[in-house]
Amino acid sequence: MLHSYLKAGIFWCGMLLSLSCYGQRDLSRGVRLHEPLGSMPTQYTGAFAGETGSPRLNLYTGYVWRHFPSRERINFYAFALSYDQFIPALRTGIGFSAHRRAGRIEQLSDNQEGYYPSVLDLRDQYYALDIAPKFSIKGKYTLSPFITLNYLKGSNKQNWLDYQLEGFGSRLGILWNTPKYYIGYSFNGIDGYQAPDGRKPQKHFTSYLQAGYTFQKSSDANFSVTPQLVLLITSPYHKYGVGVYAKNKLDQYVEAFNLNFRYKQFIWGVNNAGIHLGFQSERLRLMLTNDSGYFGDGAGGRKGILGGQGATYYEGNLSLRYVFK
Repeated sequence: MLHSYLKAGIFWCGMLLSLSCYGQRDLSRGVRLHEPLGSMPTQYTGAFAGETGSPRLNLYTGYVWRHFPSRERINFYAFALSYDQFIPALRTGIGFSAHRRAGRIEQLSDNQEGYYPSVLDLRDQYYALDIAPKFSIKGKYTLSPFITLNYLKGSNKQNWLDYQLEGFGSRLGILWNTPKYYIGYSFNGIDGYQAPDGRKPQKHFTSYLQAGYTFQKSSDANFSVTPQLVLLITSPYHKYGVGVYAKNKLDQYVEAFNLNFRYKQFIWGVNNAGIHLGFQSERLRLMLTNDSGYFGDGAGGRKGILGGQGATYYEGNLSLRYVFK
């Protein structure tokens, strides 16, 4: 009986906490598609490559639409594909991922002579190779350093201006992983990004601290709660798009979060991109994340953030994970 009350208490406290965190999310910080934490296993640390011990395929797609009447229209989409597996002979996880994002912002500015549109097109493609050796400790703990080698090509076009960026980069870090919790740290390494004319963008050192913990009575229990958090702990700037940075507010150091509830094979909760629900089995995981502006039309609580009364907003994300066993 006591256990049932405790479980119910954790459940409702978690729901209230998650909705509170979601309500405090600042949507005014640039135009970006919020990729949900957990949609791709190697988002912030390549050490998760090969963690299942079996080949794993991941798909992700996302879309955001915002409309401010007579002022601005925004459309963004993203697509990502990744594959990773553990190679026993090398005791190393190997992963590869490909990402593509594109967006368009149409703004109207007015003067006495009429309206003049301003169009901003953002496009980039990103490829990454993750190499993560695994060191087992007592058979149930894993220490995994990693290196990620990546290639980026992007453009930022606004009317007659065209800012382009291309080159290779890297990330390094380490992960401590156990059956109940994990904690990892990563930072950007040497990069060679530059514009076609040879100019290099201003470089900002960034590092991430990522952690998660699963509250569960036993490994085979039907119900569990898993909070996860990613903190941007060193850079005073936040990256909006290709070559676009802005000064961080305090809340922007929370890069991503996920509060996930699971009962048997059903999952639900809240993350940095909205409210999610889905299905999870030993081999398959499907998660849909939706954010339609506090279940409404983008006015009310978001007045002044999305342009006031009449502004509409929608963001949707879908991720699929399959483990080959």
